[in-house]
Amino acid sequence: MNGTLVHVFAEDPRFGNPAAVLLAGEAELTDADMQRVAQETGSVLTVFLLPPETEAGDVRFRFFTAATEMTFCGHGILGAAAMFLNAAGREEAVVETGSATVTVQRSGERGVQFRTSLATVLDVPVETQQAAALLGLTPESLDLSLPLCVATVGSPKLLIPVQSLAVLRGLTPDLAAIREWSLQNGVNGVYAYTRETEAAGSTVQARSFNPLSGVEEDVATGVAAGALAGVFHQRGLLDPKTGPFVVEQGHSLFNPTTIFVEPGDTETKIGGPVVEIGRFEIDRTSREREGTPEWQIRNSKK
Repeated sequence: MNGTLVHVFAEDPRFGNPAAVLLAGEAELTDADMQRVAQETGSVLTVFLLPPETEAGDVRFRFFTAATEMTFCGHGILGAAAMFLNAAGREEAVVETGSATVTVQRSGERGVQFRTSLATVLDVPVETQQAAALLGLTPESLDLSLPLCVATVGSPKLLIPVQSLAVLRGLTPDLAAIREWSLQNGVNGVYAYTRETEAAGSTVQARSFNPLSGVEEDVATGVAAGALAGVFHQRGLLDPKTGPFVVEQGHSLFNPTTIFVEPGDTETKIGGPVVEIGRFEIDRTSREREGTPEWQIRNSKK
């Protein structure tokens, strides 16, 4: 199989949320094969491009971390969409995922965006003290003038507003507690954010913690940014004249990224740049581990 390494949500190839994109085509891959391949690529995320299952779809994406499969992933959709649109010579396509069907399209010279559902605030009780404790904070460090809730555009996130950049940078998240709270409430991690930003044109800066994915802190989280922007839009917290909702993320990891969201009344658009940083080939070997063939990367080029 041929693979491409991409960075999403950053123009500079040194930065961005990484993904390995594999053109699986008609390859006969089991779930165990895909999980094993994801472990072998060593990327934060591996996306498999597969034939669609419905007449309406153009392609199907499956998302794997080294630890598990995800049904929906914003940066995975964008990274894989860029490769699919390039390979197919298209401007737009309908993508099937494990939890939703979305439309992807080019946006500018290097950008891609996907259109998905409106943000939905879920009926999950959130106690202020408990939310603060998940981040190693006291309730006084939260900014309760902003939304504290669970919301989703495909992957539910607990949105927690904090008072300042200083508070955001100093978080000491209780990852075990976040994991347990997420499992109990059907949520995929915590998204902490503040109105204070580093760039004048940004709306918020955020940090995302989802130990269920096998990655303690995300560099960029498109679905969380989409959910937050949608809630802001629905609650009248945005000036429609200011342009897209812009999220800064990854700064605490020394990997700055920028996510652009256009929340509307009928859909949510989430996008950003995608940069190709390398290519590789991966093949089955003659060896097996736990009954599943091992895979080996060859001809890797960066």
